[in-house]
Order: sequence, then C-alpha cells, then structure tokens
Amino acid sequence: MIVNLQPEVKTNLEVRLQKLRNAPFQFYLTGSRFFGHAKPNSDWDFFTADRVDARNFLKELDFLELNTEEIQESYRDALGTCSIYRYVDKSGQIDVQLIQFDWLDYKIKVNNLIKNLAICLKWAEMSKNAQRTVWSSLLSIMT
Repeated sequence: MIVNLQPEVKTNLEVRLQKLRNAPFQFYLTGSRFFGHAKPNSDWDFFTADRVDARNFLKELDFLELNTEEIQESYRDALGTCSIYRYVDKSGQIDVQLIQFDWLDYKIKVNNLIKNLAICLKWAEMSKNAQRTVWSSLLSIMT
C-alpha cells in the first residue's frame, strides 16, 4: 500500500485518448502530431473506418458529430470522409474522421507518405489549404 501519494489525475481529454488507444478497432493518428510539428496546444487528429460500432463508441465518449457546414469548413477536400466526430474541452480537442472503408488503405498510405516526405515538402511551413491540396492530390493519384 502506498500512503500519502495522490493518484495521478488525468484530464477528460487524456481519458478519451487512452480509450481510443484501447479501442477494439484502429484509430490512425494524423495531423501535426503525426507529422512531427505539433505545438503543446495542437489538437489531436485521427481517422478510422466508418463503422456503426465506431460511431457508437465515439458517442459514448461524448464526441459530437459535426454538421455539414463544420465539415466543409474544416475538411472540405477530405476525399472519402463520411463524417467527423469532435470532442472539445478546456484541455484540448480531438477530431476523428470516419472514412469510407474502400478509401481507408489509400488514406493510410498517403498519411505515411506525407510523414516520410514531410521535411522535403516543408509540411510544417505549408498553409492548411496547401496541405489539403497535397492530401487531395496524393489521394487522387493513388486511387
């Protein structure tokens, strides 16, 4: 028994990240945290196959499905994206893209390709619009 040691307190965001980590299906990290240029306050971006159980899992964790306008604003060029679920609290934000199953392998390959080429592409220096254009172009080429 340990006496006088306070248990580690996790934020709601950390609890959700742990639950994603232990989920019965795969969530793929993407965005600035995957590509290596995240700041301490950067959001967390993931994608997974669009499945009913994935949607239910996210809803149970208090993720909210974005409406069409929010999706178009944030992910307007995200080919194969069916829906976006978002969790926000004072400690940060998590976005999960639900991807059409037949697009998932392409998305994984492009995600890894961009990570491997990030320095050459100067990914961290690109605007969000330029990054979206590269994503869309690479997905179009690979499909």
